[in-house]
Parts: sequence; structure tokens; C-alpha cells
Amino acid sequence: MRFQNATRSHAAFGDALRLDDSAEAQRASVVGQRVSPASARARVFAGAVKRWHFRGGDATHGSMHHRAPGGIGGSSFPSRVWPGQHFSGAHGNSRVTAKNLRVVKVDTDENLLLVYGSVPGPVGTYISSGRPESRSNEVIML
Repeated sequence: MRFQNATRSHAAFGDALRLDDSAEAQRASVVGQRVSPASARARVFAGAVKRWHFRGGDATHGSMHHRAPGGIGGSSFPSRVWPGQHFSGAHGNSRVTAKNLRVVKVDTDENLLLVYGSVPGPVGTYISSGRPESRSNEVIML
């Protein structure tokens, strides 16, 4: 749960933070980690085929272009690589905020915050929640 600075100054390191009745709200933003859609783990490094769903080259007939990304730009013009080309690199494990989720119930006995909507990240990971960041989203009714 995300707390304001006034609450944080009263809490010491190692204290258990619990929900209270003041946490009752109609909308909330939930922050979590997005992982690779192919599995439940974040990839540190992935090739172009896995990261961008490239088809790959021929597997037979003597081809040596199986999982290589292919051409990356022209040689005479523009004589450089265009910005934003899809290459291999870091895949998944990015911070995602699901905004304007409806709070169904705040259970103070079990310290649970029940929200209606999609919560980012796999099952069992830590998330943080707070008030919606923009007031314009509060008028949307589900």
C-alpha cells in the first residue's frame, strides 16, 4: 500500500503496515511488474524472435539464417539504422500502473484490498496501490 509522507514518518523499519478504515476509497491505482507474456518470469535478455515475434528464416535447404533478425536498414540510403528498430534486448520486467480500478471491499481483519479489474504481474508478487493519479478518470463508471 502506498502511504503519504505523514504516515511514513510514524512508521519504523520493520513495522507491519495495515489497512484501516480511512483506506476506504472508490477508485485506486495498482502498480506492479509486467513480465513476458510467454511465461511467468521476466526475461533479462531475449532475441528478436522471442521479443518481437519475428518469424525467423528457413530451417532447411542449407539456410544459416534461422533466428537472426535479418536486415536492419539500407546501405546507400539512409546509411544508418532508423531509430526504434526492433532488436534483441531486455524483455519484460517493466513497471506498469493499472489506473482507476474500482475498490470492491477493504477487509481490515485480513488486511486485504479487493479491486475489480486487471492487476499487473504474476500471482504472488508484491504490488502497491494508491489513489488514482488523475481526477479526470473518476467520472468513468463501470
